[in-house]
Amino acid sequence: MNKHLIYLLLSLLLLSRCGNKELEIAKNPIDFKAIEPQGINGICSLGASLCNFDKVAILTYLNQENIEGHIFDAKCFNKKGKQLFIPTCYSTLPKYVENNLFLDSIKKNLPFWIENSNGKISMKRRENLKQYLDENEIFLLDNKRLDATMLPSSDYYLFVDWFYFVLEGIGESLSKMDSLANLHPDKVTLIFIHASNPKSFSAE
Repeated sequence: MNKHLIYLLLSLLLLSRCGNKELEIAKNPIDFKAIEPQGINGICSLGASLCNFDKVAILTYLNQENIEGHIFDAKCFNKKGKQLFIPTCYSTLPKYVENNLFLDSIKKNLPFWIENSNGKISMKRRENLKQYLDENEIFLLDNKRLDATMLPSSDYYLFVDWFYFVLEGIGESLSKMDSLANLHPDKVTLIFIHASNPKSFSAE
């Protein structure tokens, strides 16, 4: 048997075993509505209010000083912390919430993919919710870092980037998602992530 094939099979077995451990999600949920924005962070809650997506969405910000190099993105995880397939266009996200998450009609990603770089084959595992939060410093508006234990119990967790100078179409999509999630709060938890630390814009 080809040694590369043996390596891939062994890697696959290891990855599948490592991925079975469930994460401590919603172990100590907090009352996100009771959070009071600190200082300049109030600009995030104001933006959400003006664009009408402050019903149930959890408002956060990414701890970086500018949005340069940051690609606006969305990530979705199930209640076990496994990453799921998600469309990349803002305008399709409300339909994804309504037609896929609400109905549990999800196209699941493979837990790994094969990468061939300069003739070297390796296995890359998709990130889980813990890895995502560990690698991205996401803070609540009271400047406490978000972790998985704080989240409410939910079937799905949808993280969506935004910026307080949102374009009209993006604001409408966020508002639609927030209104939909308000109908089934136990089904989908929305976490809207401001694309950078608001302090970096405090002088503007």
